[in-house]
Amino acid sequence: MGTSSADPLMPEAKRATMAAKDKVTTTASLGIRVCGVRIWNTQTNQAFKEGKPWGKKLTDAQMPIVLRQFLSNPTLRKDIAQFFLDKLCKLLNWQEVQTSFKVYSSSLFFAYDASAKTAKGSVKMIDFAHVIDITDGKSHDEEYLFGLRNLIKLFEDIVNS
Repeated sequence: MGTSSADPLMPEAKRATMAAKDKVTTTASLGIRVCGVRIWNTQTNQAFKEGKPWGKKLTDAQMPIVLRQFLSNPTLRKDIAQFFLDKLCKLLNWQEVQTSFKVYSSSLFFAYDASAKTAKGSVKMIDFAHVIDITDGKSHDEEYLFGLRNLIKLFEDIVNS
């Protein structure tokens, strides 16, 4: 989440490497990047799974397709998309008022039970190895907010399609 995965406390060489990676992925352009996916197909009882190399190759235009694929089992689960959207909006509301820290290279973990008839799932913030205090007490994590707003827009597009 966010437009930069390199926190300012990292050594310069590491920051430069990560910044270069961010520029050629959806990290810089959307503020989000898929780092991995596992989708269980309820019809075939097989999993589609991909990791970081696959996620780094995704383009802005592919992101809505990937989210739809994640939510299709076997048909598009708009109820799950709405469930996730509600959780993301709560996270956005919190992020818009919190002025304590900025998070680099953190993730959101999405999970749901494809066989459940009702919309049950989970969205969790994970990976807090690179958290920096906001020292002025009034700034916001604009990079994270940028990514979160883009992710919300992608889910809204699915719900409203």
